[in-house]
Amino acid sequence: MKSIFLLLLILVVMPFGGQTQTLVSSVKKKYLGKYEGVIPSYTVSADTSQYEVEKVAISIDLTSKEVLKRVGRLEQHGTYKILFKDKSYYVIELHFPAFALTEKWMLKEKSKELIREWGLGLPAVRLKYMGK
Repeated sequence: MKSIFLLLLILVVMPFGGQTQTLVSSVKKKYLGKYEGVIPSYTVSADTSQYEVEKVAISIDLTSKEVLKRVGRLEQHGTYKILFKDKSYYVIELHFPAFALTEKWMLKEKSKELIREWGLGLPAVRLKYMGK
């Protein structure tokens, strides 16, 4: 019985051992507000054709409960949740139900930047904090 308890304790503690992640439900007030940046131009390959996607302005307004994302003239209203918080950053999941879209962003506390790393040939995006 004692060994089963010890095994369960190890399985529960092991994934978090050595990490400084914290479970939080909201972003601190000083990080709420508007973030702005530019999605750089990039090339998309489809079949045998390549298409150039022009750079476009992007902004995210983060409130205590909601998020508003603007890409060019397109507006997306949604919600967000904190997946986890480390010593220097949050990992935030944005959810836009009208577009059936979920995105993961990193909020760096020191630089007050929102960062989305894409992959798959799509460019990374860095948004700077502009204030409330």
